[in-house]
Parts: sequence; C-alpha cells; structure tokens
Amino acid sequence: MTSTSAEFFSALSLTEVLETLPFGLFLVDCDQHIVYWNPAAARITGFSPEEAVGRHCSFLQGIPCGRRCGLYDPAVSKPVTNVTCTIRGRDGKRITLSKSVDLLRTPLGKVVGGVESFVDISPMKGLERRLRRHAFEREREVRLRTRELEEEHARLQAANHELDAFVHTVSHDLRTPLTPIIGYAQFLHEHYRDRLDEQALAILEDIESQGTRMLALMEDLLTLARVGRLDPPDTPVSVADVVYELQGEMRAAIGEQGVEIRVESLPEMRLPRTLLSEIFANLIQNALRYAGAAGGPIEIGGRRQGGSCALFVRDHGPGVPAEIADKIFDPFYRGELRAHTPNGTGIGLTIVSKVVRLYGGRIWVEETPGGGATFRMEFPDA
Repeated sequence: MTSTSAEFFSALSLTEVLETLPFGLFLVDCDQHIVYWNPAAARITGFSPEEAVGRHCSFLQGIPCGRRCGLYDPAVSKPVTNVTCTIRGRDGKRITLSKSVDLLRTPLGKVVGGVESFVDISPMKGLERRLRRHAFEREREVRLRTRELEEEHARLQAANHELDAFVHTVSHDLRTPLTPIIGYAQFLHEHYRDRLDEQALAILEDIESQGTRMLALMEDLLTLARVGRLDPPDTPVSVADVVYELQGEMRAAIGEQGVEIRVESLPEMRLPRTLLSEIFANLIQNALRYAGAAGGPIEIGGRRQGGSCALFVRDHGPGVPAEIADKIFDPFYRGELRAHTPNGTGIGLTIVSKVVRLYGGRIWVEETPGGGATFRMEFPDA
C-alpha cells in the first residue's frame, strides 16, 4: 500500500521525527535557554532532557563556544557547519563534538531561537592523537637512527681513511728495501753463479721470486689504497677502446699463454677511463693466471638492459667452486687455487670489487656453461 507525502507526514509529529535522529540535537530560545533536548543528545552528553531543558546552553562548558557563541553573533554568517568544539559531559569528562548551528525563523523571517546538531567525534580525535603520537615517535626514532647511521658512516669513513693511509705508508716503506734485495739477489745470481752450488743458486732464485711477488703485492696494495671515487666523465667512455688498449699493453702476457681474447659488443659508459682499465686489466690477468691456455678463449662483452649496464669477462678454465664464490673478492683470498698459481697477490679482484661498488654496481662470479668462470658486473645506466 502506497501512502502520499501528506499522509506520511500527518502520521508523524515533529517531536517524533526529532527523537529518532541518530545525532544530538537541541533547540534554544532567543535567550539561549534550552527548550528541546533529543535522546541522542542525552546519550552523547549523559544529561537527560529533564536535566538540560530550561538551562542556559553554557552549562555544557563548551570550548570555544562557551566564551563567545556564534549563534546570535551578527558577524558570524549562518548556518555554521562542521565546527569542532569540546563540552563537559555529565561525568565531567571532555567530549569532542562536530556541530552545526543555525537560527530558527518564523515564515515571516522573525528569529525565535536556534538549533544545534552535533555528533561525538571523541573516538576519532583519540585515534588521531594516537596516530600523531605514533608518527612523532616513529619520526623521532628515524631521526635518532639517522643520526646514529651518520655518525657510524663518519666513523667508517675515518677508519677507511686511516686504513688507506696505513696501507699506503706500509706499502711504500716495505717497497723501498725490496728493490735492493731483489737487485742484490739478481746480481749474485748473474755474477757469482759459477762460484755457488745448486742449493745457493736455488736460494737466490727463491729470494728473487719471493721479493718480486712481494713487490707486486705492495703495488697492488698501493693501488687498492689509491682507488677512490672519481667524478664520472662528461661524455661516455668507449669500453671497447679501453679493452683494445689493454690487449696491446698485455700483448706479451697474452702471447705467452697462447690465449685468444674475443671482444664482443661493448657499450659506452660514464665511468672514469682509468678505473675501467683497472677493472678489465685485473679480470683479464685473473683469467690468464687461473685459466691459462687450457681455458680456451677469454670472452669479453656487455650490453644495456633496462636501467642497467651489464659487462662480463668469461674464461673456460677450471672455474670457481660455488662454496668460495663470495670469498674470492676478499683481500688475499685465493683458496685452493694458491698452490697452482704462486704469482697472484690476492688483491686484484678486491680492487675490481671496490671500484664496482664505488659506482653503485655489483659484481659476482658464476659458472661458465661447459666449465670455467664468468665474472659479471652490473652498473646503474647513467
């Protein structure tokens, strides 16, 4: 059965409508005395209609409305909507409200009172305060942790500077006496070999060999200490040109091993030319030393992929056991290969790793299909 609007409204009184509203509502006269107080207002504030009706609305101790009510202030335009204030409930606790107020007028426009509706937003405000407090605490923790990290970073930088200075000093001081030691051993071997027995000659050869190795180690330590981050060049560097130049410089070592070097396509990169040369010189020397002629061709290549630039140096020698793949970039680590390659210093791959990390890259080694080691590097494509 469908009823008309007139029938619908005739079945309800205004009071019945106001008392079913889910939000608090009260009416005041021109002297701001409460003349109506609905059940929702009683539920929110704790004051029953009997306690509220007839009293001045300031009994709620509203802030800021209790100090200066905007309802009858001609300077405040009406209606006033969605303003926040706090009142004191019957139990004495503060309640945060979101309220709207307006004047009540007769059909002829005469002001006869005012109406205020409100909802309790105390839970929301409590949550907001907790979120602010939580955010403040997290922000404080972040600031504290950031300061700790900055201090730790400064300490590490200072330690690195001290370590680099120490390595440089020690390497220089040790290198100075090595030159005459090697020279004297060579002199005795060349000029007094006919006066010395086989044992003495073997000792001289060992002195020269170990001295030469120590000198190479000092040179590598000095290189490691000197390697620092240089500003990228303004124009990209041809990696292929760097590799071709190295092939010329290393022609003797490459020819001695009888190894072919195959250079595939290589990208241009905005890395200092000297450091690119340092990277490939050490990786090629590593392949010559550990793979040698039995390692087949040494393959060098690279390409851009996504937002990165990838490079590789591949050999077909004995490869790197998986259990030491992460250790070979540590200083002086040569593992089980040491006995077969006495000329290595154990610093070359550390230098490569340091340069790669300085420019935001990463380096790792993986097995070459069919046997061997493939060193891969990945840099941000700047």
